Amino acid sequence: MKKIFIILCCLLLSGCYNYIELDELAVVTMIAVDYKDDDYIITLEIRENIKDEDNKSLIYKGKGKSLDSAIQNTSFGMNKTLYFVDLENVNSNGLVGISKIDLNE
Repeated sequence: MKKIFIILCCLLLSGCYNYIELDELAVVTMIAVDYKDDDYIITLEIRENIKDEDNKSLIYKGKGKSLDSAIQNTSFGMNKTLYFVDLENVNSNGLVGISKIDLNE
């Protein structure tokens, strides 16, 4: 009985429950933040996941009252989850204290 319980636990509690395919991710390589007329304007550069083409990327823009809403408005145009782990560059214009952050240094 104990062996059956251990085998069932191993089968049910292991695996990739939150696995996301690479095709379902939008890899963000650059983000630019502008603040104009009480709105945040977010520009995202997203790398395409195509093996045949080198360094192909797309630019998306979004606008919102907060940074979170601007990023959500940017992602409405795509059917992918934004993936910020590979972020290489952050630019801002109009925000106090931040002009450019290079994340590779």
